[in-house]
This record gives sequence, C-alpha cells and structure tokens, in this order.
Amino acid sequence: HIIVADTRNHRIRKIDEQGNVTTIAGSGERGFRDGKAEDARFNFLSDLVIDKQGNIMVSDEGNHLIRKIDVNGNVSTVAGSGVRDGKTQKAMFYYPDGIAIDKQGHLIVADNHRIQKIDVNGNVTTIAGSGEYGFLDGQAENARFNLPSDIAIDTEGHIIVADTWNHRIRKIEIKK
Repeated sequence: HIIVADTRNHRIRKIDEQGNVTTIAGSGERGFRDGKAEDARFNFLSDLVIDKQGNIMVSDEGNHLIRKIDVNGNVSTVAGSGVRDGKTQKAMFYYPDGIAIDKQGHLIVADNHRIQKIDVNGNVTTIAGSGEYGFLDGQAENARFNLPSDIAIDTEGHIIVADTWNHRIRKIEIKK
C-alpha cells in the first residue's frame, strides 16, 4: 500500500493494492489537535516517513510541527515551537517540509533555510545551514540554503537535499 500526506485535505491517507483510499488520520478540518486519529487536526501536511516500529512521522508544515501517528492511531506532537535548538517541546520549526530517518533512527528535517535533526533522545539540533537564505557551500554551520523542500539519506548516511529556490541538489557529508 501507499501512504500519502493529503496536504490540502489535512489528512494522512492510505491507498491499498486495489486502489481503495482510506483515511489513517485527520478530521479534514484545518487546525491543530493531537489525540485519536479521526479527531486529529493538521494544517497543510508536507511530507511523511514511516519508522522501523511502523509509526508515521509527519511534517505538519502549517502548524510548524513534527507529528507522529503511532501504530495504535494516536496522533502526538514530536517537536515544535519555542527556541531554535533544544529539547523537542521547545524546538522551533518554520514550515518544516521534507523528512527522512537515518540509520540511527534520527529524524532529519528540511526546515526553512536549515537542515535539522531530532535525535532518538528528543534533542533538536541544526545539522547544516546558517538560517539565512542564499547559496553557500562550505562548513555545515556556514552553509546557506534557500527553502530546501525534500531530503533523503544515501547508502553512506550522507544527507541529500533538494534546495528548491537554489535549483540544486546538494549533499551534506556525515562523518562516521
């Protein structure tokens, strides 16, 4: 089956092998609400990824949050609002977009002009990007992105970034 972030309908959907579409989570009303899947509210979902346990991790772009739909159908907030780096409840995102999971189980998030990491202990840190828009290669903390929209992890663990407004595909080398 295929799991889809139905952006403008504010729902997570499943398309089965026969082409039947069902709602996994989201009431269809734009807004914010954690809780049971059918009662949850999202605000312009942008991407999702499924972790090893079967939980669906979602970029809730309009709410500036990273959300989780657990295997029992409960929706909760994983990270969002507050200061830039820190524990997940305090970490701030600004229109988070593409997300991926690395081999260690950390969530990697394309977030405005930065690439952020939510580690397995719930800490949010900036992997790359100064926070200023533009284009600049170099050391991770000085690099500049312009609205990265998606990311992937290659077989070596490096982060591949679709740097939208720079019209480039970029690579963040992760040292082992």
